[in-house]
Amino acid sequence: MHSHGPATGTRLWAAAVVTGAFVVVEAAAGWWANSLALVSDAGHNLVDVAALVLGAWAFRMATRPATAAKSYGFHRVGVLAALANAATLLLVAGYIFYEGYQRLVQPEPVQSLPVIVVAAVALALNLAIARALHHGHGDLNVRAALVHMVGDAVAAVGVILAGVLVWLTGATLWDPVVSLLIGAFILWSSWGILREAVAILMESTPGGVQMEQLVRDVEAVPGVRNMHDLHVWSLASNLHALSAHLVVENPETATNRDVVDVVRRVKHVLADRHGIAHATLETHCSACEDDCLACDLTPRRAHQHQH
Repeated sequence: MHSHGPATGTRLWAAAVVTGAFVVVEAAAGWWANSLALVSDAGHNLVDVAALVLGAWAFRMATRPATAAKSYGFHRVGVLAALANAATLLLVAGYIFYEGYQRLVQPEPVQSLPVIVVAAVALALNLAIARALHHGHGDLNVRAALVHMVGDAVAAVGVILAGVLVWLTGATLWDPVVSLLIGAFILWSSWGILREAVAILMESTPGGVQMEQLVRDVEAVPGVRNMHDLHVWSLASNLHALSAHLVVENPETATNRDVVDVVRRVKHVLADRHGIAHATLETHCSACEDDCLACDLTPRRAHQHQH
């Protein structure tokens, strides 16, 4: 796995500055040309500026070391940023749907040439930024920002198409129609990011981890009788963790060295075959039955009172 931390963070900040400058130009052109498609794209770009700034900040925060108060570090900051960015995209899509409906009910004249020119510049800019961010697309936070920029590129193509159709046919209906299509695309593209962010925050099993195969691989390790109380979750999109109890062969006669060797072999299997580099393994569990793969978690208070 390659690390693109500092370079990716710098690209996010640079993309935010460039996109912010362009938003001013695009919004002014959209207002002058009376194009809802262009104004909608400018509004989407404005949200992207906030998304890129939030993503850059979260990317920097995620690299901070763990502390006593944050023992797992700050990896989840990037997940929260991705969740916020996906939520803002849903709001943008809702606004575009509302404005598009209003324009369908009451069509307004549109100047097609400024729309085409500005949208073409937006397309080139968004493609350049998306290409720069693609190097860090494995991170959910960066991928959320990348989805923003790819969405902008698709939206720009739609705006160009709307401008050309208005120019060729003289029918202003194409402007709100394309706006509604842009809104639908934004809605679709943000759903995957939103779903993945919620899954991570809910401590769900990572999508790429096959639990049945993982158990088979671990129980095939020499010295392992079985595995139970198994929990696999994600700290961030590329950082998975596991905790489990192992029952070793011949626990009555196994030496400490034997147990350490078993744990070491299991950790190698988890890292090499399943991408889990952070594993906590307990080799004795009197509270769980051997056939209990996932034990129930019962909250315990520090001070319990009987009423």
